[in-house]
Amino acid sequence: MTPLNKRKKLALFDVDGTLTFPRQQISDTIKTMLLTLKNHTPLAFVGGSDLNKQKQQIGGDLLQIFDYAFPENGLVYYKNGILVSETSLIDETGAVYNSFVNWVLSYIAELDIFKKR
Repeated sequence: MTPLNKRKKLALFDVDGTLTFPRQQISDTIKTMLLTLKNHTPLAFVGGSDLNKQKQQIGGDLLQIFDYAFPENGLVYYKNGILVSETSLIDETGAVYNSFVNWVLSYIAELDIFKKR
């Protein structure tokens, strides 16, 4: 087994609520920290939004800052700024998707919670 200090390392970040306040732009302090950290280890991010929204938050140089990018909860994957793979949850699950969504919506509708929004 490889000793821990010899294993490859990766710094993986979430976008909303970690690198930025939810749906806001990144601060200069955090961006500077990322650029400094990039000199020591590869960087990656994952987030639920599409790449365009994440570029609005992090900046147009997003794919230059991060070595690996996983927008849309990992359904899209970039390595070194190049699109490696892209898939659709609907395409992958087919007819099961509609059944699952219907079940979730029914379940939520039946929850007895204080305030439904």
